[in-house]
Amino acid sequence: MDSQNNPFNPGAGYPPPDLVGRDYLISEFRIGLGRRIKRRHGKHIFLIGLRGVGKTVLLNHACSIAEDMEYEVIFSEVKATGSDTGGFLHILAAEIGELLPNLTKGLAARASEKIRKALGTFSVSFSPDGISIRLEPSPNERYSNSAFIERDLTNLFVSIGEAAAEQGRGILIAIDEVQDLTEHELAAVIAAAHRVDQMQLPILLIGAGLPHLPGKAGDAKSYAERLIEFPELGRLPKDDAKSALVLPAEREGVEIQEKALERMVDESEGYPYFIQEWGKRAWDTAASSIITTEDVRAAERLVEESLDKNFFQVRMGRLTPKEMEYLQAMASLGPGPHRSSDISKQLGVGSRNISVRRQSLINKGMIYSPTYGEQAFSVPLFAKYLKRAL
Repeated sequence: MDSQNNPFNPGAGYPPPDLVGRDYLISEFRIGLGRRIKRRHGKHIFLIGLRGVGKTVLLNHACSIAEDMEYEVIFSEVKATGSDTGGFLHILAAEIGELLPNLTKGLAARASEKIRKALGTFSVSFSPDGISIRLEPSPNERYSNSAFIERDLTNLFVSIGEAAAEQGRGILIAIDEVQDLTEHELAAVIAAAHRVDQMQLPILLIGAGLPHLPGKAGDAKSYAERLIEFPELGRLPKDDAKSALVLPAEREGVEIQEKALERMVDESEGYPYFIQEWGKRAWDTAASSIITTEDVRAAERLVEESLDKNFFQVRMGRLTPKEMEYLQAMASLGPGPHRSSDISKQLGVGSRNISVRRQSLINKGMIYSPTYGEQAFSVPLFAKYLKRAL
């Protein structure tokens, strides 16, 4: 069939044609945003889940909802190269700085000055003609102290929250890859969120991260779970997975035979990214407006090649040979989760000898610990890929 009319979108953070199976979360976004702008309590939301389950898609969807509800929106993706010297604070401050004209419009000079002081590491000037922003982070010795990072981020959140409240607006701060924040940065984000809650300011945080994020947040601040909801995104139920394939196809006048549909759902195991990949390749393979089991079978090689190149291999470049060895040992034991002791036996070394490798792989987002003493892949179907590739 004509690839130009192919409705399926297997891309990183790219929205699928139909956002099925996530209605309850979208409803939670609307409720949380609606309550916050009225200065009512509602927990912040950090989505957690494996790679490819649609966390970034939902984060972007929350931003769209917020914009429709008179919110100022800040979207920030954390880079894994952060440090304890306030790097994330500088980035977030720069993004908030871009909103200054909207946040300070009509405010008294005192309120505007308060925000300027909260952005003290940047050059921000106010004039009768408006606001001039020159975002030039200047190194400051005090940012080597985590207490200053926490204090400054809290002051910044409070200042912009008060400005938004004065205008009857809200602020959504959306943070992707939250697990890559350093412990000091994550502690600062949680402390700042705690303070705006205490002051009933209209700021809502919605984040996304890997499954080990709740534990990391709890280590950073003991009250994190009382402040933040951690809804877990998993694979789609079978009926929703089918709908994700059938609905876009039907709108284009294309039918998917039931057995072909069953096979695509089974092979994708209900993971949204893989569903889109199977839909795209089966569409491109089909010769007519009916996708058959033969089309799906013929698409299998294309799906594997695309996933290997665009989804799996890109995560391997940062790994050391010893880390690869650890992942191979896990894959040889099956999909997982696996006990750390079983992995060490497979490697023929003691558990203590591989603890550094294990922690490094957790830090790189390749594995996580679903329960104490167990390890699992954070990338769906990664064990199958390793067996196929290696």
